[in-house]
Amino acid sequence: MDKVVIWSVLLGPLAALSFMGYRLSPVVMSPTIRIIAWMVTGSYAFLLCGLVFPPILGPWYSIARQLIMCTNLIGVLISGIAVLFRRHPARWSVVLSCGLVALAWFYALAISEVV
Repeated sequence: MDKVVIWSVLLGPLAALSFMGYRLSPVVMSPTIRIIAWMVTGSYAFLLCGLVFPPILGPWYSIARQLIMCTNLIGVLISGIAVLFRRHPARWSVVLSCGLVALAWFYALAISEVV
C-alpha cells in the first residue's frame, strides 16, 4: 500500500501536466501562463532526473541539496499562487499541476531530511 502512495505522489503530476498541456492551446495561452507552465514542467523533469540520477540534486545530506529542493518547492508554490489570481480559462489546471509538483518536491525534501 505504501508503494502505491509513493508512486502516486511522484507520478501524479505527470497526469496533471499532460492535462494542462491539453487545456492550454498556444492560441489562448498568455505569455505569463506559458512561462509558468514551462517552469513547472521543467521543475518536475528536474525532479524525475534527480530520482534517476541522485547526484544531480547535489551531494547526499548537504545544504546544497536542501537548497535546491526548497528553491524548487517555493518557486512552484509562488507560481501556483500567481496563476490563481489571474483570470484565465485554464488556471485551475495550472494550479493543480503546480500543487502536485509542489507536493512531489515536498515529499522528496521530507524523505531527504528523514533518511
